[in-house]
Amino acid sequence: MLEAAFDAVVLLSPEGTITWANPGFERLTGFGRTQPVPELLLGALAEAGYSLPEFRQQLAAAQPLRLDLPLRHADGRRLWVRLKVVPQPAPEPCFGLLEDLTASQQAAQEQNARFSYLTEHVPGVLFQWHRRRRIGSGLTYISPQLTAMFGIAPEQAHRLADFIHPDDRAAWQSSLRQMLRQGTDWAFEGRLVVPGQPERWCRGSARLSSADATHGQLYSGIITDITPLKLAEESVQAHEQRWRLAIERFGDGAWEFNYQTGEEYFSAAYRAMLGYSGRQPLPATWEQHVHPDDRQLSLDAANRYLRGEAPIYSVERRLRCADGHYKWVLTRGLVTLRDEQGQPLIMTGVHTDISAMKQAVAALEASTLRLSTTIANFQEGILLEDENHRVVLANEALCRIFALDATPTELVGYDTSLLGQRVQGRFRHPEEFARRYDAIVQNQQLVTAETFELADGRTVQGDFVPIFVAERYIGHLWKFEDVTERLNSEQALRRREEKYRGIIDNMKLGLVEMDLESHVTFTNQAFCDITGYCDDEFATQHIMSVLVSPDDLRLTQERAQRRRAGESETYELAIRTKGGQAKWLLVSAAPLYNDERQVVGSIGIALDITHQKQLENHLRAAKEQAEDSARVKELFLANMSHEIRTPLNAILGMGQLLAKTPLDSSQQTYLRAIATSGENLLVILNDILDLSKIGVSQLLIERIGFSVPELLRQIEKSLHFKAEEKSLSFLAQADERLPAVLLGDPYRITQVLLNLAGNALKFTEKGSVTINCMLEQATATSVALRFEVADTGIGIDADYLVDIFKEFSQEDSSVTRKFGGTGLGLSISRQLVQLMGGEIRIDSRKHHGTRSHFTLRLPIGTAADLPQKTLVTASIRARLQGLRILLVEDNQFNRQIARGFLHNAGLLVQEAENGAVAVELARHYAFDAVLMDVQMPVMNGLEATARLREQLKLATPIIALTANAIKGERERCLAAGMNDYLAKPFQEDDLLKTLARWTLGEITAETAVGPATPEPPAKAAPLYNLDLVRRVGQNDPAFTALMLESFIEGCEEAIAELQTAVSQQDTMQLRAAAHKLKPSLDHLHVHHILPAVAALDTWRAPFDAAVLSPLVTQTVELLGQLAAQMKQELRELQGE
Repeated sequence: MLEAAFDAVVLLSPEGTITWANPGFERLTGFGRTQPVPELLLGALAEAGYSLPEFRQQLAAAQPLRLDLPLRHADGRRLWVRLKVVPQPAPEPCFGLLEDLTASQQAAQEQNARFSYLTEHVPGVLFQWHRRRRIGSGLTYISPQLTAMFGIAPEQAHRLADFIHPDDRAAWQSSLRQMLRQGTDWAFEGRLVVPGQPERWCRGSARLSSADATHGQLYSGIITDITPLKLAEESVQAHEQRWRLAIERFGDGAWEFNYQTGEEYFSAAYRAMLGYSGRQPLPATWEQHVHPDDRQLSLDAANRYLRGEAPIYSVERRLRCADGHYKWVLTRGLVTLRDEQGQPLIMTGVHTDISAMKQAVAALEASTLRLSTTIANFQEGILLEDENHRVVLANEALCRIFALDATPTELVGYDTSLLGQRVQGRFRHPEEFARRYDAIVQNQQLVTAETFELADGRTVQGDFVPIFVAERYIGHLWKFEDVTERLNSEQALRRREEKYRGIIDNMKLGLVEMDLESHVTFTNQAFCDITGYCDDEFATQHIMSVLVSPDDLRLTQERAQRRRAGESETYELAIRTKGGQAKWLLVSAAPLYNDERQVVGSIGIALDITHQKQLENHLRAAKEQAEDSARVKELFLANMSHEIRTPLNAILGMGQLLAKTPLDSSQQTYLRAIATSGENLLVILNDILDLSKIGVSQLLIERIGFSVPELLRQIEKSLHFKAEEKSLSFLAQADERLPAVLLGDPYRITQVLLNLAGNALKFTEKGSVTINCMLEQATATSVALRFEVADTGIGIDADYLVDIFKEFSQEDSSVTRKFGGTGLGLSISRQLVQLMGGEIRIDSRKHHGTRSHFTLRLPIGTAADLPQKTLVTASIRARLQGLRILLVEDNQFNRQIARGFLHNAGLLVQEAENGAVAVELARHYAFDAVLMDVQMPVMNGLEATARLREQLKLATPIIALTANAIKGERERCLAAGMNDYLAKPFQEDDLLKTLARWTLGEITAETAVGPATPEPPAKAAPLYNLDLVRRVGQNDPAFTALMLESFIEGCEEAIAELQTAVSQQDTMQLRAAAHKLKPSLDHLHVHHILPAVAALDTWRAPFDAAVLSPLVTQTVELLGQLAAQMKQELRELQGE
């Protein structure tokens, strides 16, 4: 059993010589049992410094011993062994059990080397103090830091107590006595006084590292310089450093298990190893002793040994300590007693604490895993080779870059020179790579950022890092990165920069670059030409103080501050040239960045717009003059409209009232003539107002549902009497293939047809007038219509056809005298047709009639698009009866007409001839509604409304009655507090419907209004504005096209960068892409994208997919739309 448990067994005489050795001794030392080696152990004892007489006394006293000794192998090698002396009763010789510690001692030597490195760099003096009973006590080690830190020479270390400050010596002695008497840790804090050195505070501490009867007590400690801490006592605790060394006691614990009784025996060393005191009971069963996960492992190892499958019982497992935690232990054992049948009776073995080893292995495995995982995730190709040029580690990126048909795992252990030969063919110049590879390996020097071209056109950049430990070469780290895309981008950027600088120079645009202090670092010749200064002059003085007036200097400094904050802007700048000439510049300024995206200055492009500014001043003066003229014209039209509509309202209104009385046929004819003349006058007035609106682009085209046949029927009814009076045949008809409902402006179409048909009736004495609507083309969503008016009238001279659409134009004065008219109808008709997207033509020959026609393309609608037909029904009239109405009107005829309309419907009317009277009446009486004229003497309707609302807090509906039908009148009425607006002359139904809407809250509809059909999408409005580009490029189409190409390219790059940044959750790249995009969006006025881009540019929090992903999606979608529009405009510019 002893031979199996230990490496060698010998018998020792009382003098300590070897009298017998087992075969293991020969394997261990190389000496045979027949060779003379009796004094081998005595020599080892002497070399280790042990006293031979004392050793023999201990043997004679039968004392067990355990000694670590150096032993010389037969071949001269030095071994380390542990000798355990097991005494036997006299006169039997003692057993000497030898265990090979050579590997452990080598590990200890390596640890000592590391310890030596540590002592040189630790901020303190490390020491060991050995207390021995016989040989005496003293320092066995003190680090060289003693001299460097305190100025005490190594040979003076044993006199350390002599350097203690006199006031601190008592504390020094006390700390030592307490340590030695009570066995506690040593701690001391005091001052050191060394000749030639300043007084310094030190702190010393030590603890007992090991103790036994043979070696005595070993204390390990450190002395640190705490002078800075003492000088700053408030931070002593925060900055205090302690260094503790603990040397775990190493030993084996013996155990024995009785298969018959189940009893177990554990040595004191074993109990101490697991933290059990002398009287503390161990767990009752082995299952309670072993970690649950290791129990089956223990049984399997024991069974393998008992079945003869293993030479000894050996298992690594976790055993439960006294405090409940588990410790890793290597358990080994042998059956030392069997019965006659060979069954085991007793197994004896030892436990060895391997916790430290397990922790070290786990830490090494974790570190290796972290390193390998990190390298595996690198985008760069990584290869680590050892000093023998074998692959230690590689990653997937390396295999991908060089298209290797092997995995990183398969490369481990591969010869790197052979691997170099494998990848050599991937390079464009294989021989050059091979030579460079050999030189790098041979020189063993750091090489960074070296580029190589591959045969497939890619470019890789390599870093080659030699690895040294203690000046010993142990391998190389190779890193390769595919930089093809980056180099292509840099080259493209350089080409674009050269192209843009060429454009700027060719277009005479000034270019200036400045640093953060606004000092000029570069100007092109165009900028010098604009300002009159040369490069050298700008280099010696501050540009703003040279060019800008003192009054504008503060504003320019604020702009420079915005550049430093990363903002771009475009502005106009007034300067004075070197020759004293005042000039205006259009400046586009942006921050200038370095490769790390740090602002290092600003760049500006300047366009001389002095001539444009002069033109602007002239245009501004002309615009003001035109606006003055327009105001005079508007005032004239307002007065004319009011003066004509007021009596016209009386004429038409009286006619409506008269029509409700009994009339004979002659009276009805006269009344119809009065109504026709009044309506003709109203048409002329409306034509003049329409012409005014068209002239200032204020006429709006409606888009509602209508029926073409119904529209023609209404025109036919309107003109039927005129045709009858002249005995003309009059017919209006529509193509049967027309859709039932179309979308457009039926009022303006009717106005054009009435103009054309009215002219036809006017200039036709006999024959016929026809109106036709024909279907020319149809698609699924729209139709093309041709409206045609034909007559057999007097025709038109060919010479006049050229000017027929001019305003106030007629063929000759005789026509005007005979037929009347203003000459506005055709001009207005043509402009209305053009506003609706069509074109009008007139074909005619003198004395052969006239054919007028126009075409329109209109979307197809549904019945739901038809407008609601509203009538004042009998039920509405019944509900209106009895309502009190305040009628405010200065013209008695207009009051009479309105009063007649209201009385006919059963409403009660109170009249007021001006606004002042109306306010007083409203102060004393309650009304259901107020009909308010606008232009009145004493107090007009707008002022009266304001007083009713503000002074009387009146909430009654107020409806404006005004003869002023020009633009803005309705808005002024509503702004004054009125609820609605009714232009004179008005019909009775219009007045009653308006009153019903505001007093009853509803009017009856004969036809219900359905949901509106969505309009087909119109052409998308431009998402950008090129005004600034055109101004900078002086309206050069080639420059505009170039800028569009540049921005389209920038959009596509930004889309790719944003999508990449989101996929990689890289907020820095996201901000950089947004920041680069933002100035271009500003310059092109792409305001609908700016909020999302600005949010990305200013994002400083960690990546948040819930917030950033929608922002990027929105931005990418809008950028795509923007690029698509720009591509369309670019094709148009290039004539595609």
